[in-house]
Amino acid sequence: MQNGSPEPPLSQPAPAIQEATTGGEMSAGATAPTADGIMPNDAAATFVQVVLNLLALS
Repeated sequence: MQNGSPEPPLSQPAPAIQEATTGGEMSAGATAPTADGIMPNDAAATFVQVVLNLLALS
């Protein structure tokens, strides 16, 4: 999985990201050490959720 990842620094926060996705995205955003690895993924997920919500409301 690490070899297929486009970002090299992903090797360090990999366990933190896995715990965040499986444990809970809400608490993951509040943790400072994992914020570096989670921010891009969390931002993309949030953007997708917002778009889906807008489509659902319309």
